[in-house]
Amino acid sequence: MLRSVCLASSALALSAVMAQAAPVTAISELSMSHSFIINSGSRPTGIEIETAPDSLTLEGQAESQVDGAGFTTTESSDVQVGNSFSDPPLPFEAQRSQTQVNLGNGDVATAGYDVSILVVNDPDLGNSANAPTRREIEQFGIAAVSNAADPINGSAISDFNNTRDYRFTNITNDTISFNIVGQFEAEMRAEHQGPEGFARTSGSFEVLFETGPGVDITYFPVAPYLITVDEDDPNASVAEMFFADDGAVAGVTFSGGASAIADGTEVVASLSAQSRYVFGVTLEGGASMMLETAFSQVNAVQVAIPDIPPVPLPASLPLLLAGVGGVAALRRRSR
Repeated sequence: MLRSVCLASSALALSAVMAQAAPVTAISELSMSHSFIINSGSRPTGIEIETAPDSLTLEGQAESQVDGAGFTTTESSDVQVGNSFSDPPLPFEAQRSQTQVNLGNGDVATAGYDVSILVVNDPDLGNSANAPTRREIEQFGIAAVSNAADPINGSAISDFNNTRDYRFTNITNDTISFNIVGQFEAEMRAEHQGPEGFARTSGSFEVLFETGPGVDITYFPVAPYLITVDEDDPNASVAEMFFADDGAVAGVTFSGGASAIADGTEVVASLSAQSRYVFGVTLEGGASMMLETAFSQVNAVQVAIPDIPPVPLPASLPLLLAGVGGVAALRRRSR
C-alpha cells in the first residue's frame, strides 16, 4: 500500500529475523494512506484556498530500551521539504526516525516512523499559496523487541501526530459548487509471543468541515467501508470506528487499534480497513468554510521476563498508551 522506504525495509528484515529464531518477540506495525483531491486537481474558479495560519503541527518520536549490558544504540532521522512541481512531485514534508538497541546476539529493540505529506498546487496557477488542490499522506510505524538469545526485558515506542487546516472562500457574488474526492486504507497488526508484556498499535485520521451561513456539504459514499479483523486469540482485541456525515458535523473520521496481551503463547490481533468518498461542496457568494485535517499513529511494545526486574518504560509511554486505550473505548468489537 505504501511506497518502499528504508524504514519499511528494516521492519521487514526485522520481522523475518524474529519469525525465524526468536522465542520471545513483540511487534507492532501500522501502515496507512489517505488522500483527497479538490475539483479534479484544479482550483475552482472564484474560490480562494489557503492554509489557515498557525494550524500546522508535526510531532513525532521513537524510543527503544533493553536491560542487557554491552548493547549498541543507533539512531537515524531525516526531514525533507519537497517540491510539488518536480517530476515526480516530492513530498511537502517527509519525516523518518528510527532508534535501535542491539546486543549483537539477536536481542534487539527498535522503534520508528516514516511519514510523507504531499501537497500539490493547481499546475495552471504556478507556485501559488492559494492553490493547493491535492494532498496525499503515507504513514508507517513500528515498535518491536526480539529476544533471541539471553532472556532480557525490553520496550519500544514510536508515535507521530499532524494537523493542518485549509480555508475556502468564495470571492465572487455567485454560488459555486465543486467536489472533494477522498480515500483511505489502513493496516494494523500487534503480535506478542512471550510470558509477559504487550504489543499495541493505533491510528486515526479525520477530514472535517467547519461550515457557516451560505455553505452546503453533501456526502456521497463511492465505495463501502470495508474491514477485516483478526482477534480470535483470547488476549487479542481490535477496536475501530468510521464516521462519515454531512449533517451538523460534516466530514470523515476513522480510528482503529489492535492489542495483543502476552499469555505465554502467540497472540495476534490485526485490522485492515478502507473506504472511498466524495463531498459535494456549495458556497454562496462571499461564504467561507474551513477544512480541518489531522492524523496520528502510535506503536508500542513491552517484553517482560519473570524474575527479572522490568526495564523502565520510555517516559512518554503511559500517556501514549492512554491514547491507544481511548481508541479501544470507541467500540470493542463483539466476537
